[in-house]
Amino acid sequence: MPYPISNLPYGLRCRLSDLSTPVERYNLQIAAGDVSICPPKLQIVQEKLQKLHFGCKDGTAFAYKDTHYYDYLNAMPIQTVNDNIFIYTGHKIDLYDLTAEAPKSNIFGHFVCNAHTLSILNCHLSKPFYEMVKVMFQKTLFIDFTSHVPISTINFTDLLTALPNVPIIYSMRCHNSNWVSEILQVKKHSLMRLSLGYDRVEQFDGFDNNLLLTFLKAQRPGFELNLSILIAMPFTGKLLRFVNRKLVRGYGPGVTQYNNRYRRTHTTLRIGSKKVDRTYYLPLDGDNVRAGPYTHQNFWGHYHPYHY
Repeated sequence: MPYPISNLPYGLRCRLSDLSTPVERYNLQIAAGDVSICPPKLQIVQEKLQKLHFGCKDGTAFAYKDTHYYDYLNAMPIQTVNDNIFIYTGHKIDLYDLTAEAPKSNIFGHFVCNAHTLSILNCHLSKPFYEMVKVMFQKTLFIDFTSHVPISTINFTDLLTALPNVPIIYSMRCHNSNWVSEILQVKKHSLMRLSLGYDRVEQFDGFDNNLLLTFLKAQRPGFELNLSILIAMPFTGKLLRFVNRKLVRGYGPGVTQYNNRYRRTHTTLRIGSKKVDRTYYLPLDGDNVRAGPYTHQNFWGHYHPYHY
C-alpha cells in the first residue's frame, strides 16, 4: 500500500529533496500540489522549450534548443543555472551521437520531457542507455533508431525489458540478425508496429524463416512488421517463397471502430525492396482461407488505403 510522502517526518523530506535530481523534485512537488513535500527547495522552472536536442561534444553530453544534426557541434548549448529546470512542450526529441558514458550525465536531470517521439541517431546503444530513456522520456510511444555507420546494434531483449510500453519502433541499420529471437525472449511488451531497414549483408546472417513465422504467431492481432530490404540479396527471394506458402496475400479483414478509424484484426508482414512491395497477413483459426499466393480476394497490391 502506498505511503503518502507528505506524512514523512520533516527531516526525511529534506533528505529526499537533497537526494532528488531537479526533475525528480519538480515531479514530486507537482504530484503533491505542495512545495512542502520537498522542503526547503522550491523547484524553479528556468524556461519552457518548444525544441530540444541532446548531443555529445568532445565526449560530454549537452542540450540544445534549436539545431540539426549536421550543425549542432557548432551551436551554443543550453546553460543550466544551479538546480533550475527546463520544461519541453514539443512532441519530438532528438538524441545525437550519445556515447557509452552519456547516460551518466547530470544534464538529463534538468529537463522535464513529455514528448511522444524519440529520434536516436548514431548513439551507443546499451542497457544503461535504455534505462536513461526509461527515466527521462517516460511518455515515449515511438522510437526511431538511425545510424549512418552502425556504432552498436539494438538488443531487443534489453530494449523491450526497459521500455515495455513503447508500441512503435523503427530501425535503420541498427538491428542485428538476432532480432527475432531477442524479441521472443520478452513475454510482456506493447510492440504493435516494427519497421526494420536492411542494408548490410551481416544483418541477414542465419535468418530463420521458420522462427519468423513463430514470431508472427506470437504477436497480438493487429501487429505490423515491415521489412525494407535496401540491397540486392538472394535472401529476398527465399523469404518471399517462404511467406507465399505460409501466409495470405493482402491485409486481411479489419473493423471500423466507433470513431470511424479502421483497425486491422490480423498480424501483417510487409516486404519491400527496389523490385517488390508485398503485404501478407497471418490467417486466424476461424478464417475461411488457406495460405498461398493469390488465394484471397482482399489483395490490394502494394497500396492499401489504411496503410501508414
